[in-house]
Parts: sequence; C-alpha cells; structure tokens
Amino acid sequence: MFYILFVPLTAITWILFFEYLPRLFGPQMKRLIIPGRQSTKTSKKEYLLSAMNLLVFTGFGALLDFLKSAELTKFYFEIEFTWTSLLYLPASLFLSLFIHDLFFYLSHRFLHTAFMHKYIHVHHHQSHTINAWATFSFHPIEGCIQISIVCWLPLLLPIHPVIHGIFTVFMLFMSVYGHSGYELRAKKAPIFNAFNTSFHHAQHHQYGNYNFGIYLNFWDRLFKSNHATYEDGYKHLREHINGSKGVE
Repeated sequence: MFYILFVPLTAITWILFFEYLPRLFGPQMKRLIIPGRQSTKTSKKEYLLSAMNLLVFTGFGALLDFLKSAELTKFYFEIEFTWTSLLYLPASLFLSLFIHDLFFYLSHRFLHTAFMHKYIHVHHHQSHTINAWATFSFHPIEGCIQISIVCWLPLLLPIHPVIHGIFTVFMLFMSVYGHSGYELRAKKAPIFNAFNTSFHHAQHHQYGNYNFGIYLNFWDRLFKSNHATYEDGYKHLREHINGSKGVE
C-alpha cells in the first residue's frame, strides 16, 4: 500500500513548505509576496476543509493501490533500453500534464456553473485572499473531482510508477504554489509566459469567473477567460519584485 500515504503526505508537505517559506529562506521572501493577495491568517474553516480533503486524497490513494494490485491499471515496471521506450518516459510525463491541464480547466469551468458554484465551489471561493491552507479548502465533492486524476491517468495510458509519482508531486506542488500568495518566477524569460503564474490564480480568487487554468495559459487565452488586467498586472508585479517600480 503506497499511494494511500503518498498522495496525502505529498499534499501536506507542500502546504507546510509554503507555510514556512520565510523561515526556510529568510525574510527576503517577503518581496515575493503578491501585494494584497496573500491572507495573513488561516481560518478555522480552511484548516477543517483541508483536513477533510486530505482524507479524500487518502481514499483515492487507497483506490489506486487497489486498482494497481488488481492489475486493472496500465502501470508498467520494466523499461527496455530502446530509443522508443526511453523517449516514452518523458513523453508520458508531458502527456499526463497535458491531460490534467485540460481536465483541470474543463472541470474548473464546470465548478463555476450556477448550481456547482452555489453548492460546491463556493466553499473554496470563501478564501478571497489566499494562503497555502486555502489550496485544498474546498467541498469534499470538489476534492473527489480534482484528485481523481491520479486514478484516471494509469487507467487511460501506459505509465511507469516513477513517472506517475513525479506527475503527482508536480501537480500538488503547482496547486499549492498557485494558492501560496508568492510569485516565485518573476525573473522568468518572456517565452515562459505561456505558463501560468501564482498571480494568475490569485486573480481568480479575487475576481471569480476568470483565470481557470493550472499549467498553461493556452486554455484561458483560447477561450478568452483571462482577466483583462492579467497581463498588465503581472508585468507590474514583475517590475515590483525585480525592483523596477511598484504594483499598480
């Protein structure tokens, strides 16, 4: 039984990592805080819902352990030292990220439909300003939707457990990073603007019906769901963090 512990422990590790980021890397981390977007105090509800969803993650980890032991997944364990086999390893990781990116965008838009938002997704959006504990502060039904990808992937495509583990770690890292209130990539080259930022999701919590993606900004651009101020706002944030000028 591996995933029953791996999934929730990875999630709580990233929460604690971002929670204690200033203690780990010093007070200079304060300059990376997104002004006005990071909450100063975690609410009791955020702690409670996070704990509930860590149990949900445990349940899906147990489900994946069962599927794996029953040989119902497409996990494979032997790697042939051929070009095809070796190239498929990174290709399967990028394919997994692409599948999840599309799944997250579509499921997130679904959660913003009138009924789902009123009864399910509203709990997550009660965190108007964000912190690491707000990441998984959502209704358990939403928790089931979001974490189900760890089970869907090995049912859909052949994947090595190590690649699946890397995907899970990265997915949970990006989830917490997007809610951390820190912008860690303000010095990235403009070519990487194709990827989403922590500021992107901070705006989602501020404005609601915008900025739905997780990894790529492609879907928000394609469906015109970026907030009108995202690009300029991120530009000003970069200048603020890099010492050029303040945020407008």
